[in-house]
Amino acid sequence: MIEFEKPGDCPSGENCPVHFRVDREIRRDDEFLYSHITYVGEYCVMTGDNPAYVNNPLPAVVHMMEHGRLPDDCLATLVYRVGLKGTLYDIATSGAPLVPERTVPSGDLDAAQANHAITVSWVASL
Repeated sequence: MIEFEKPGDCPSGENCPVHFRVDREIRRDDEFLYSHITYVGEYCVMTGDNPAYVNNPLPAVVHMMEHGRLPDDCLATLVYRVGLKGTLYDIATSGAPLVPERTVPSGDLDAAQANHAITVSWVASL
């Protein structure tokens, strides 16, 4: 993650869902890209690339070569406890390990989008 002296220095400004409590969804089918961040109370629901493959993409590449498709868990919906006023940036820079409260894997963009909506509803009911 790129660090800034203060969140306002981020090029996305106040629209950045990592530095500020704003929700944002990006879906590009032609690039197999899905990113969705939603803040619900003291939680943040984040859907995107599965962190398990970010630092070690080799298992996903091997799966793709063997099966002709990405693995069924290439995307994931994660739930982080950030506090009532916290952001993803706050917990990422706190020094504490980034451990999700819940993880839901997805293998395609439609499933990722549906899992995000289901997870947001679940978190809202807590």
